Amino acid sequence: MIIFYAVGEKDRAKELVRIITKTRWKTISKHAIKISSSSIGPSIVIFKPTLAGLAVALWLKSRAEELGMTTSVGWFTPITSIPPQVEDAIKTDLNKILMRRLEVPWSP
Repeated sequence: MIIFYAVGEKDRAKELVRIITKTRWKTISKHAIKISSSSIGPSIVIFKPTLAGLAVALWLKSRAEELGMTTSVGWFTPITSIPPQVEDAIKTDLNKILMRRLEVPWSP
């Protein structure tokens, strides 16, 4: 499982919750197994072990970092090497066509 974790100040955490539940709900929920987002505590999303799940987790991580939150994406240990096709999906703001190609099993 790919685990996304983020924690930050209340107003920043509230904005991340808005991103998870409103802005990108369909994409995140499609690739997630469990979503726990909170404006008063940490947000944790457990993603399916696919390249698409990795792309969504890393995209969410970049949004949380833009908000100034402390964040991590890992596979019980931090993920350090990112496949190029996942980087492309992140750069294109999770393009649907690229995301379909990434729905394959993956492990670090």
